[in-house]
Amino acid sequence: MRFFWISIFVPNLVFFFMADLLGLGRSIINFDYVLVACLLVTRFFWFGYILLVLAVLVDALLLISQVFPFMRLGDVFYLAGFLPQAPAFYQLAVLVAVFSVLGLFYGFHRYRLDGKLLPILVFMNVSLGVMAIEGYEADARVNRFWRVADVDLVNSQLLYLYNARSSGFIQSYSMAGEPFSASGYQAANSWAAQPAGERMLLVVNESWGVFQKPEINQAMLRSLVSSPKVSDFVLGELPFIGATVAGELRELCGLRPNHFNLKNVTTGFEDCLPNRLAALGYSTRSIHGAVGLMYDRIHWYPRAGFEKSTFFESQTWPQRCYSFPGACDSDLMKSVTEEFSQPGKRFVYWLTLNTHSIYDERDLLGVPADCLSFGLDEQSETCRSFRLQTQFFEILARLASDPSMKGVEVIVVGDHAPPIFNKHEKENYFVENKVSWVRFKIGG
Repeated sequence: MRFFWISIFVPNLVFFFMADLLGLGRSIINFDYVLVACLLVTRFFWFGYILLVLAVLVDALLLISQVFPFMRLGDVFYLAGFLPQAPAFYQLAVLVAVFSVLGLFYGFHRYRLDGKLLPILVFMNVSLGVMAIEGYEADARVNRFWRVADVDLVNSQLLYLYNARSSGFIQSYSMAGEPFSASGYQAANSWAAQPAGERMLLVVNESWGVFQKPEINQAMLRSLVSSPKVSDFVLGELPFIGATVAGELRELCGLRPNHFNLKNVTTGFEDCLPNRLAALGYSTRSIHGAVGLMYDRIHWYPRAGFEKSTFFESQTWPQRCYSFPGACDSDLMKSVTEEFSQPGKRFVYWLTLNTHSIYDERDLLGVPADCLSFGLDEQSETCRSFRLQTQFFEILARLASDPSMKGVEVIVVGDHAPPIFNKHEKENYFVENKVSWVRFKIGG
């Protein structure tokens, strides 16, 4: 019986420790190892070894996908190519995981002993009961394949992977058919018809909607409006419904995606803004803190006309952010100023990241906004969204003060309205299906 308990708790301990160390979500007990343990103490122990291999691989993949989100399982090989230049911490985590797994296999093979089945079956059924109760009570899930926010006592990683990969969102990455339609929505960006100048920055701001109270919108933008470097400031709003990539294509190409399987789409991008500007002699660059595999951006950005793209895997970053896994927007400022510090006609596109649902407090560098003064519950998604957006515009105000940004024309526009899980909360504070935009120029 001792071996039975070891075979359950040792692998769970290893992976839970790694998850906690990396700030990731994972159930305390992975039920898959209970099944492994049951098989290992019977005459069918070789099936237990096979299931153990599968359970370990899935456990590792679900942790990896919370740091480097990928849509297709084959994309793991692309990410593995960046391991040599990854931070030493990630390299060490991989080594620890590999040696831990090898140690588990050695221990299982050397010390496997037959046990009594009755207590084993009792434990298995209790675990199943806990899983069923947690699944029944958890009617407000906020888990995604790239973020486990609800940490259960017992759950199955194999079942979680199956459910995540069977979702309509993931399935849309394997769809075929006509990839694009006309957007049908007005874009905040009007530069396709007439460039505003020789130095332009387009920012698509993640989850920037429109608050019903104008004073909240004004407070969010205060640091930017009050900057002595900012002039010709104009604020507006636009109707829009769609995902982030739809908001991007609205601004860059005047299109909307019919599905998310854009990896092999080579036509339809000819009239996109970066292609138009490149034809006029502009240097074009995109900047985004998530991995390039997300929404197949690593594939379609060059086809849209970006000569250079910076993603999470492009370099080593000082820190990692959590609302959506990737680099922090505050660290991406350097990439923006780096581009505009060079001479010539330049167009930079920046897709922000850290204001993503569910608005993780770990991404707040401080407490930049007082929610209570506007009647916002400090524990609500709305408050966290407000604080993260206020923080972003403070970052943008600091960016405007950099000497390299002199003369840059800027448009900032939301990709879509902020997702708020509580419907009542969303109806009380936000204008439905609208995004905000601002235009301004950075002076000397």
